[in-house]
Amino acid sequence: MCNKVMSMSEVVKRNVESGDILFIGGAQHGTPSAAVNEIVRQKIIHLTIISVLNNTSPLIVEGLVDKVLTGYSMTDERRSYPLQRAREKFNVNVEFEEYSHFGISLALFAGYMGIPFIPTKSHLGSDMMKYNDNIKSIESPFTGGQIGVIKAVVPDVGILHVQRCDAEGNAQKWGSLGVDFEGINASRKVIITTEKIVESDVIQRDPNRTIIAGFRVNAVIEQPFGA
Repeated sequence: MCNKVMSMSEVVKRNVESGDILFIGGAQHGTPSAAVNEIVRQKIIHLTIISVLNNTSPLIVEGLVDKVLTGYSMTDERRSYPLQRAREKFNVNVEFEEYSHFGISLALFAGYMGIPFIPTKSHLGSDMMKYNDNIKSIESPFTGGQIGVIKAVVPDVGILHVQRCDAEGNAQKWGSLGVDFEGINASRKVIITTEKIVESDVIQRDPNRTIIAGFRVNAVIEQPFGA
C-alpha cells in the first residue's frame, strides 16, 4: 500500500497553484476549514472555487478568489464584508457563476463521468440560461423538442474532509454529503483531510461508505476537528 500521509503545509504547497479551479467539500457542515486556512496562509491567488453551502469566506476576504461557481450563496454584494474587503483592499471583484443546486451537481457529475455536458429537464422554463452561458438548451436528437444541457465542470483540485481514511487515501464519509461525491470524484487532484487514519481492513469491512478510492487520491492529512 502506498502511504500518502503528509503535513498540511506540504500538501497545499505541492498540489494547489495560483489560477486553479478548486472544489471545496462540505454542505453547511464539513467544510475542510483547516485546509482552507492553510491556503490563506500560503496566499495562493486567482482561485476559482466551487462552493455549495460551505464557508469559503476566508479565501474571499483575503482577495484570493476571482470567481465562485455556486448553487446558492448568502454573500450579498451590498452587505458582504468579505466581498467589500476583497474589492477595497486587494482590488478583486469576485465574479459569481450561479447554478441551481441540482445544476451544479449535474455539472460536477458530468465532469466525473468524463463527458462534455449532461442533459436535464430541470432548467427548461427558468431564467438560468440568461445568466449562465454554461447552461443551454438543444434539440433532442431522439424525441424532438428542447432539452436543457449543462457543461461539465472539472476542478483542478478537490479538498474533502472525512471521518476516516487509510494511509493510501481510501476515504469514508457518511451523513449529509451534499455534492461531495460528485465534486471530489470529478477533481483532477484530490486532497483528503480526515479525523482519523485507520488500517485498510477497517475500510474494507464497510466498503459502501467509501466516497473515493485511494488510487484517485494525491495526499492524506490526519487533521482531527479539521472541518
